[in-house]
This record gives sequence, C-alpha cells and structure tokens, in this order.
Amino acid sequence: SVTTQPTAQIVCNGTTATFTVVGAGSGTLSYQWQSGPSATGPFTNVTTGTGATTASYTTAATIPSMNGSYYQVVVNGSTCPGAVTSTPVLLTVNTVAIIATQPTAQTVCKTQTATFTVAAVIVPGLTYQWQSAPSATGTFTNVTTGTGATTPTYTTPATVLADNGKFYRVNITGTCSATPTTSNAVGLTVNDPISITAGPQVQSGCAGDNFTFSVTANGGTFYQWQSSPTGLPGTFTNIAGANGPSLTSYTITGAPLFLNGTYYRVFGTVLCGAGISSDTSTSARIFLSNKPSVVLTAPVTSTNNPAVNSMIFATVSPANANVTYTWKRNGVIIPNTLGATSITLNVDDAASYQVTITDNTTQCQSVSNVVTTSAATSDNLLKDQIFTYPNPVRTIMQIRFNNSTATDRATMVNIYDEKGAKVFAKSYTINNTFGRMEVDMSRMQNGLYMIYLMDKNGKRLAGSKVVKLN
Repeated sequence: SVTTQPTAQIVCNGTTATFTVVGAGSGTLSYQWQSGPSATGPFTNVTTGTGATTASYTTAATIPSMNGSYYQVVVNGSTCPGAVTSTPVLLTVNTVAIIATQPTAQTVCKTQTATFTVAAVIVPGLTYQWQSAPSATGTFTNVTTGTGATTPTYTTPATVLADNGKFYRVNITGTCSATPTTSNAVGLTVNDPISITAGPQVQSGCAGDNFTFSVTANGGTFYQWQSSPTGLPGTFTNIAGANGPSLTSYTITGAPLFLNGTYYRVFGTVLCGAGISSDTSTSARIFLSNKPSVVLTAPVTSTNNPAVNSMIFATVSPANANVTYTWKRNGVIIPNTLGATSITLNVDDAASYQVTITDNTTQCQSVSNVVTTSAATSDNLLKDQIFTYPNPVRTIMQIRFNNSTATDRATMVNIYDEKGAKVFAKSYTINNTFGRMEVDMSRMQNGLYMIYLMDKNGKRLAGSKVVKLN
C-alpha cells in the first residue's frame, strides 16, 4: 500500500523537481516512477533523472515543455506480490518573465498624453515597472507621474515641449525572475501644434524673373505649397515638388507670363498622436508684366573697314516705342544712346556690343545677345589707300592707312596748310592693318589741309585732303 502519496511540485525552468512516496507491506518493496501528459495518462516509465526505482524521484533539469506533466509511482511487495499505483500529481514548470511585444515610440503634440504598451507572457508573480530617461543613453528611473506605471500600459501626464526626446522602457519580473527583464527603450516626440502666424506677401515684377513666397510658422514639420487661378475655396491644388519638412518658402524660377494673377498659399501639418495638427496660410497673388525681348543684328559684313559704314541694330519684340536703350561696348556704357535703336561702329572697331532695354511703364528689362566685331586684317582692294574722317573735321581727325603686308612700321604724318606750311608732324607706330592715327585739329584754322604719309625711310605712301571747320 501507499501510505503517503506524492505531492504536486512547482519549480522554475532549469531546476529539478522531487517527488516522494511512502509505501508499506511485507518483505522488500520495489518502486517504478512514471510520467504522462495528463492525470489519465498514458503513463510510461521515466528514463531521465535520478531515483526512478526508489521511493524518491528527482527529475532532470526542467524545461518549459515539461510544464503540465503528471507523475506517479508503481509499488510492488516481495512477500505478497501485487502492484499499487500512487495518485498522479502535477508538475508545474514556471519560466522567467518574457516580453512578447515591445513598446513603440510615440509622437504627440504638447498638452496631449502619450501611451506606451507592452505585452508579456503570463507567468506567476508577473509585475511591471515603467521607467524613463532624458535620452536613450541617460539614466532610467521609475516613473512617478502619469497612470499605469506598474501595469502593461503606461500613460504619461499632459506633455510639455521639454518632454521631447525622452525615452521610456519597462521592467517585468515573475516568480522565477532572478533579475528583471527589460524592454526596448523607445522615444517620445513632443511637437508644437502648427500655427502659421504670417502669410505670404503679394509679389509683382517682370515675367522671367524669380519670385519667392514666404510664411512665418511655428511647430510645422511638413509643408505643401498650393496654387489657384481664382483663389476661391476648393480651387487650390498642390504644386508638384513644392513640399517638404520646414519648407516655409517657395520660389518660382523664371516665372512665365501665364502665371500672372495666380494665388499661392501653403498648407502645414504636424503629427499629433493618432491625428495631425494642420493650418493653412492666407493666399497672395503674383502680378507679372510682359518683358519684351531684344535682339542685336550684326553688321552686314563680319568685319569692319574704312570702306564700309557698319551699324548694329536692336530689334524689340513685341514692338514698343516706350523703351530706353542702354548700349555697352566691352561692358562699358556708351553715353548718349538711351534712345538709339542702332549704333554706328568705328571703321576699325573690334569689340563686343550688348544692349539692355527698359520698359519705361513696367520697368521690366531684357538683355540682348552679344555681337562681337573685328577689324579687317587683309583686304587687297583697299591696300595702300588712305582714309581720313570725318571730313570736314572740327576736332579729332582719324587717319587710317591699309597695308596688309606690313606688320610693324613707323609712319610719319605730315600736314600742310593751303600756303604749303607744315602745321603738324608726328610719327606713329602701326601694329595692324589699319593703323589708328589720331590728330587733334581743334586749334587749327579753318581751311583746306593736305595730309601726307611717309614711311620710316621718308618714302611717300599716300596723300589726302581734309577741310577744317569750326
């Protein structure tokens, strides 16, 4: 007979469990411990542990799969054979506290609460303790405010902006937990609800220029600029690519004329818990004036020489008589050309020309293309000819002499009055085809003058006449 039945055992995973029985009967008693998945079996002889054929049996180190097993012992007597089976008893194997679902980071707006939740495997003696730290690497301490600090779900008090960047975690323990099991640390983001305090301003100017709309806003994390042809509710549509974090300004590059009168505004949002905080700015229009274009037409010939009168013409499109011209030669403004639709080139000019036109009504400006001129370097039809201009002359007289075979020569200019008296003599060093020789005639008397060019050896090269007038 079994005078003392075995008792159920509760142990922690990794430890052993011991079952003990007291048997009675004549002769020598024998024992065989058995285990089964339930109180009704089926039972089989144990093959692990120690004492399987004694009155006291100790299991091997337990594992979670042994939880819920039942153990019994079969007792036999040597004098009066006949087996007696003890009462089956339960083995409970508890485990340390385990986190099944980690908490997640939370984003709220100030004054809202944030809720963190963890899911744990239910074990005996399960406890929770939420903690917080000022940063991910800061020191975590138990929370003392909010609700649910010792439950699976913890809710903070109403947040303030100073809570932004805090981290939260939870420690859980159970009967078998020698040390707490700690969850992941997750962050809290506290945003400022968005408020657009100043809307965009009206923009006006010339088509083709750049324009920027800007707003002043607090708390927004994402902005989408919108436009509307009428500015009426329901007509605004998103501008492709005009969105992003902190995009409080929108620039139109090279605004085309068809945008004239268009309305612009921005829609801002910020994540607040399960919802969003949003605000829409007031709208502002853009007013554009047409910018006329201007094209420079090059001289008929690609090069200039004293035998050709060359001009550069400016063509404005669409035609507009109320414009001002600013001509430049090699980047320097040419004076007294504000009303000039064309300019006359110097006969041996080599320079770059450009013109800027200004619409006097709208003040819109356009810059032309660049025309580059060059002086002739060889023209046999003009070889050994002298050119004197202007004629008649009042102040500065220009003398040009073409000799395409000479690369560096000294030329003497002699000028005689009507009586044959020499009134001027000067040597000029010529470094190109049409040598630039200038003579100040302003102090000479009115009348006819003879001009003779001599080479460095005194040989006459050419002659010409010029009339001097006041």
